[in-house]
Amino acid sequence: MEISEHSVQKKSAPSGSKTDWEGGYFPLTLNFSEEYPSKPPKCKFPNGFFHPNVYPSGIVCLSILSERGGWRPSITVKQILVGIQDLLDQPNATDAAQTEGHQLYVSAFRSTCDTIRHDFWEGLFLCVTIEILKSLKISRD
Repeated sequence: MEISEHSVQKKSAPSGSKTDWEGGYFPLTLNFSEEYPSKPPKCKFPNGFFHPNVYPSGIVCLSILSERGGWRPSITVKQILVGIQDLLDQPNATDAAQTEGHQLYVSAFRSTCDTIRHDFWEGLFLCVTIEILKSLKISRD
């Protein structure tokens, strides 16, 4: 196959706001074969890109890019880029492409849940204590 300007597109995938990736632009190559749009393009970040859903080779693991999964010829390049942006912002913990990235993501998620759970119970205890003090008409000061 001849390489033409239509067979390879280089894009920069911007990250969403208020995410761990905020403000970043990540080089992404979309490689369209002669079988496009019957087959999805190969979407690739640089080798070693660190994300739970990106293989060490840089290939993006996303259902809409899978011939066996959700690819449809009607999917646009914009939809692909938005799907990748969403994946960067919200990794899919059930479809890991990198062991290390996945383990870090899962442990960070558990740690966050533990913090939320701790803060919830601590906050609930404080609210109940205040309500008890109010009902007893005891000053909190």
